[in-house]
Formats: sequence, C-alpha cells, structure tokens
Amino acid sequence: MKRTQKSEGILLVSFGSTDEKAMKNTVFALEEFICQEFPSFFVLSAITGDRVRKIWKERRAACLPDLEDALHMMYKRGMEKVYVLPTFLGQGMQYEKMQKALFRWKKQFVLLDCAKPLLAGDKACTLTAKCLIEESGIGQDETLILMGHGRKSSVPLEYHGLWRALEKLFPCHTVIEFLQDERGLENAARKAWGLGREKLCLMPLLFLAGYHVRTEMAGKENSWKSFLEDKGFLVRIKARGLGEMIGIRKILKANLCEIIEKRNG
Repeated sequence: MKRTQKSEGILLVSFGSTDEKAMKNTVFALEEFICQEFPSFFVLSAITGDRVRKIWKERRAACLPDLEDALHMMYKRGMEKVYVLPTFLGQGMQYEKMQKALFRWKKQFVLLDCAKPLLAGDKACTLTAKCLIEESGIGQDETLILMGHGRKSSVPLEYHGLWRALEKLFPCHTVIEFLQDERGLENAARKAWGLGREKLCLMPLLFLAGYHVRTEMAGKENSWKSFLEDKGFLVRIKARGLGEMIGIRKILKANLCEIIEKRNG
C-alpha cells in the first residue's frame, strides 16, 4: 500500500488464495510493482474470495479488504478518481460480480473506471501465449497441458482466444482442460495421446499457483500428474501462476495505462 497526497487511486482486484507464498508471489508482488510504476497514486488490493479473507483473518496473518471495504477506504481517504485493475483472466462470474459492485459505487467518486480482464483482445492473448510458451520451456518433443479453473462449458470466451494464439505460435502442442470438469483430466490425456508425444509439461492456467496447483495438479497421489504418469506419460511440472510472470504484470500495467490515459488524455 502506498500513501499519496493526490486524489487518484488504483485498486487491484483479485480472488486471492489461502496459500501465503502464492499471495506473496502474485497479489502482493503485483501491488508492489504497480506502486513502483505509478508512484503518484494511492494503491490498494481487494480480495473477492470470501473463504480466502476468512482464513487469512483467522490466522491473524492480515486483514484483507473485500471490494466493498476497499472502495469505502478509497472514499474515506478522499480519492476522487479510482482506476480498477482486475487480475481475472476473462469476463466470468467474478468479473461480472466486481462490475456490479463498482456500479453501486460510481456516484461516490468523480471517476471510477475499470480495466479489461487479462485475456481481453487478440493482442493480450498473443502476449500471454508467448509468456506461457517461454515460461514452460516447452520443446518440440513435448505437449503443454494447461490446467484451468472451472468448467469448459462456463469459462469466458477469452480462453478460446488464448488457445487460438497458442496454436498460431506453436501449432499442435497445447491442451487446455479444466479442473472442475468431470472428464477434464481424461480429456487431457486423450488429447495428449492424440498429439503423439510421450513427454508433457503440466502447468496451471491460473493467476495464483496455490492449493489447487500443489495438490490437485502436482500432488503425489490423486492428482493430474499422478493420473497422467499412470497413463504412461513423462510429466514435467511448471508450478508458477500467471501472476508470477513479469510479462503478465506488464500486460496488466498496459491495461491500467489504457484507462488512465483515456481519462486524462
């Protein structure tokens, strides 16, 4: 959090994680990055995950504000202009919930504007795809399996844009499946065999690499890794969330600059 005498603020909005290391490497690291890049703004983070905030409070590790509390803090500090930067990948349920809350607060500020989600637009999808390929270090003899959150039937359309970008950059080397899909893992294995490679790089398609990654993706038992190994694959894990990647932070910064420049240009 950074104090300033000016009346403009930046509000970072994330779902959050109960994993303290994951939060330090993503949400808190992003807040520090934005503070450094925008030194004249007051910067604050809001966490939308109810269970996440509850557990952090029970641990007495930190009292993380939800979106309504964060907006109230901005208002009480005399912020006139507030620019909101979400870390959500697409316009899914969390993004829509955030937008409804922002609408309720619009009259309390001279300006309350929100940046687009991470994967909005072909350019952002291409840049994100490049980050994933570079971070994974995937070779010609490997298939990259990305584990997303939710179900394929309900994920935002932006995920399809990311897959198209990955296919353009590195054709026939990527599979995207989702954690809550009943047959998501089986589909990942079937598609991987269809691409004809034994070696896999398993990586989260998540902003934070917390509990889901440690246990459900990379755990020793009853995980995506163990299932794929039982199917005969050689699995390499790359357990970093998108929020840990400098390239992703730069995309988020560009999204923020877009709304600031639009309003002040």
